[in-house]
Amino acid sequence: MFPAPVLASLLAAPDRPALEAGPRTVTRGELLAMVRRIVAGLQEAGLGPGRGVGMVLSLSPEAYAAHLAAHALGCRVAAARPGWSPEQLADALDRGRFDAVVADLPMDRPVLGLGELLARPDPGGTVPTLARPDDVARLTYTSGSTGQPKACAHSYRAISLAYQPSRWSPSL
Repeated sequence: MFPAPVLASLLAAPDRPALEAGPRTVTRGELLAMVRRIVAGLQEAGLGPGRGVGMVLSLSPEAYAAHLAAHALGCRVAAARPGWSPEQLADALDRGRFDAVVADLPMDRPVLGLGELLARPDPGGTVPTLARPDDVARLTYTSGSTGQPKACAHSYRAISLAYQPSRWSPSL
């Protein structure tokens, strides 16, 4: 079940590159450590299976770690699209019935700051995988070009179809 295959891949080869962001390379071990720190903070905030997490994050390895962490806990994750107006963002966050919002920028609502989550000590150990097949894993929003963005739900079962290591190319 997603994200277990991704987490297993990070654990199996911690020295191999996981992501490149401009000139920066993040190893699988570094990414896994970020995920563990964020998981600990999300759990402390009471998040777990079926709870909703809005993500207002720039594109970065840290943002990807936040998504993996929320998915590991079995949360319903929705990411804001870059370029949304403040009104569209507020509407999506208000209608999404989120239990928490993770952000890397100041907002007019309580948020779990990504920097604060990452500043936690790495608890080590394994990352829990609490996803349940029929729970909503992700809300993907439309662009909002004809009004307010609308969400399409994807279950953990559906997303997991793309995360079968036996179907991955050798480079993955």
